Amino acid sequence: MRMNSVLVLAMFGLLSSAAHAQSASAATTTQSVPAAAPERVASDTQRFTPGGAQFTVPAGWSITTTKNMVLLTPPEADTHLAIVGTQSADAKAAVAAAWAAYKPDSKRPIKLITPRPAREGWDERQVFEYETSPNERVVVEAIADRAGSSWTVVILDGSEPTVEKRGAPISLIFQGLRPKGYARESFAGRKANPLDTARIEQMKSFVQSAMQQLGVPGAAIALIDGGRESGSWASQTRWMRTRYSWPRRTRRG
Repeated sequence: MRMNSVLVLAMFGLLSSAAHAQSASAATTTQSVPAAAPERVASDTQRFTPGGAQFTVPAGWSITTTKNMVLLTPPEADTHLAIVGTQSADAKAAVAAAWAAYKPDSKRPIKLITPRPAREGWDERQVFEYETSPNERVVVEAIADRAGSSWTVVILDGSEPTVEKRGAPISLIFQGLRPKGYARESFAGRKANPLDTARIEQMKSFVQSAMQQLGVPGAAIALIDGGRESGSWASQTRWMRTRYSWPRRTRRG
């Protein structure tokens, strides 16, 4: 009987040691790869996210890069901007993935989602505003930008005083974000198309349509082609009166 008790105790000790070793091993393997030490830049610096999106780190700010996220911090430690790249079905899923990478425990309800025009290489853009209480004095929002099937999300999470103080560099980060491989179009060295009848009519139609949609009572434009005036046009939508004056085209000099 005593021998059986000894065997049971020995087996229990072995099992406990194995379980402890397995738990320690699992803890070691599930630890995320440590982020690089924060780097503070002395001047506005162009950088890239792990997914290839281009952005600007403002002077005096710190940058920390992990596997799929970039964290930007001003001199004040109470504000952060997280840039996360993700492959998601839509903007809401992309923002949810970004929060999971940046601050998984955050459960703030969304207050408003506002679509923004596509620009600077982005095919789709949406702004997410979150509920906050006056006592918190915080600003929490996210912008989801899509280029092709890839989303890049920027999360702003900071105190009101710091966000107000650092408004200019924060705008630099948001407005300077570009998708991977994007190059801004340049007209340097390119020859302009001549203002032929078809293009002039297209411009007139655009102006008239914009006037009607915006309720503008009158507008006038002058066209310069090849350094010379190519035509003038005025329109008054309120009384449906228009005046056109298109001189004969001159030879381009």
